[in-house]
Amino acid sequence: MERRKADLSEPGLNDLKDSGNPGQDADTVLQLYFPFREKLTTYRKFKVLGDDGIGEVLRSTIVSKNRYGIANKVICSGFWGSVGWFKELPDPDKSTDFTQY
Repeated sequence: MERRKADLSEPGLNDLKDSGNPGQDADTVLQLYFPFREKLTTYRKFKVLGDDGIGEVLRSTIVSKNRYGIANKVICSGFWGSVGWFKELPDPDKSTDFTQY
C-alpha cells in the first residue's frame, strides 16, 4: 500500500518479503505486471487506455533479481492468453502503431 501512496504501481522485490522470503532464497525473480488492471493511461511510454491504446494486451516482465545476469530490467510484451503467447513489443519511441497488437 505504501507503493500506491507514492504513485508507484509496479511490484518490487520487497512485495515478496511476507511470503516466507522466496525472493531471498531464489536465484532469479521474475514478476509479471498488468498495467490495464491498474487503469493506467500510459505505462513506460505505451498508451494503455483509449481507442488507440494497446489495452489488455500489454504485460511487463520485471526482472527483480538475477544472480547470473542483468537485474532491475523491465521487458514490455504483448500477451495473448487464449494461446499463452508472449511477444516482446518494439520500443514505443521507435514505433507508434500498435494496432497490430
